[in-house]
Amino acid sequence: MPPRPLLSAGSRRSLLGPRPLGHGGGPPDYGKAVLLSVLGLVLLGGLLHRFRPEHRGELAWVAAAGDAVRVALAAADGRVFAAGEDGSLCARAADHGRLLWRVKAAAPVTADLLAADGHVYAGFETGRVAALRAADGRMSWQVTVPGAPACGFARCGDSLVVATDAGDLRALLVASGVWRWRLRLPHPPTSAPTAAGPGRFALTFADGRVELRDETGRALWAVRPMKTAVRWPLVAGDLLWVAADAGQVLGLRLSDGGVAQRVPLTAPLAVPPAAGDGWLYLASRDRVLLALMPTGEPAWGVNLPAAAEAPPVVVDGQLLIAGRDRRLSGYDARTGRRLWGLRLEADMTAAPAVAWGRAVVATWDGSVAAVRPR
Repeated sequence: MPPRPLLSAGSRRSLLGPRPLGHGGGPPDYGKAVLLSVLGLVLLGGLLHRFRPEHRGELAWVAAAGDAVRVALAAADGRVFAAGEDGSLCARAADHGRLLWRVKAAAPVTADLLAADGHVYAGFETGRVAALRAADGRMSWQVTVPGAPACGFARCGDSLVVATDAGDLRALLVASGVWRWRLRLPHPPTSAPTAAGPGRFALTFADGRVELRDETGRALWAVRPMKTAVRWPLVAGDLLWVAADAGQVLGLRLSDGGVAQRVPLTAPLAVPPAAGDGWLYLASRDRVLLALMPTGEPAWGVNLPAAAEAPPVVVDGQLLIAGRDRRLSGYDARTGRRLWGLRLEADMTAAPAVAWGRAVVATWDGSVAAVRPR
């Protein structure tokens, strides 16, 4: 028999309460009702999972990346890319882990890797941004920007958008690296520029501001839904979600930045959220893993064995998340049922990548491993 949902549709509606009417399209404010719903889901989920046997995830391959990997892995076209603290970059075959190429740079990589357009893009501590050919690691172009590239990149139109810790925001043409436009930001963003639909990207800031810009750098809208820092923008469904340090996640309308959903959490997020098929998955600092449906309503919540160490990923209907207890766990993405666990040899150090139906993870000892959900 298929597993029963944690709450029926009717029960969920009764916990959340009716949606308020007559607010002129404003956000539904669930407030304490949502928080109580989350706590109830977590309690029920914990009781259900306590009596389920643990299965094992299947380790497809393990390889040495060199030095410890600190920035997010990237994957494209059957290849997985990793960057070590010693400035080394390598590509491995996603199906069996064979080393395809390795290059060594003079400085550590500080920005999460991005694989697109037959290239892997890397940002270095020295302010250098480089495009390496995914097939053989040869450099297509490199440029220097003011400050170190912060967090990562956004692919937007025909450009690569990069923000630095010096407050410089610019778009580099992916074909040549020539800058198309540049802006001086009052403050560096709290997260990497994030693609938010065709020709658009989002920025978040420590003063609570969220901006949506187009591929020319023009601001489409700028809002300040919170007075505390917001970070980790992510598109799920029709909304742009951001996490507030105050312990909330907000769903903003892509059309005008208005708050469509406001979901209180039991604690601030420990790692960036994940999205899959319009669902949003959140891991908070108090070891709660929560799933939100495309409507923004909680679907399920469980207690994690340990605090999350790296962002979750969705692979073939399963949600994979690594904890600080060195355990990688797989959950049913729709019901929250824990399916398996796999003990790692060392702590995870970076956001995983998804390739060939596997999650590729990196650990402190310089290893890269591919795990196949079961």
